[in-house]
Amino acid sequence: MMKMSNGGKFPVEMIGKALVNSRVGKWMTVKVRMMIEQTEARQLRVLCIVLITAMLTADTIILLRPGSLSRAAPAYSVMRSVRTEGMRSRPPEGKGFGPVWDSLMAEPETKGRWDSLLRVRPGLKDTVRWLERMDSAAGNR
Repeated sequence: MMKMSNGGKFPVEMIGKALVNSRVGKWMTVKVRMMIEQTEARQLRVLCIVLITAMLTADTIILLRPGSLSRAAPAYSVMRSVRTEGMRSRPPEGKGFGPVWDSLMAEPETKGRWDSLLRVRPGLKDTVRWLERMDSAAGNR
């Protein structure tokens, strides 16, 4: 979570402080303190153990319950199914890489920029060769 620019506080922290400082928050704080003061230490210990056990049990049920992952994770219906049948009979989409690259290198301005870029990033030449090999392999299918 990113910090806000005002004071460097997290939004959750600011919301929590606003809730605690509200009328309802102050009233609940007073009521809870009164209940804790009136309760014996042994009863508080038992209450804490019961609450922690209930929270752990609920978390375990949520994790192990079948079908609960569909609610916690994004739906997979947004993914397209892949069909491999008939892929070879379909013509390649768009132009191949080779003709596009040749037309780009035919322009002197583009060629000059490419040469200056190669001085800074020499690995780009290998990438272009790799793309050309991929293009020729796709055409051979």
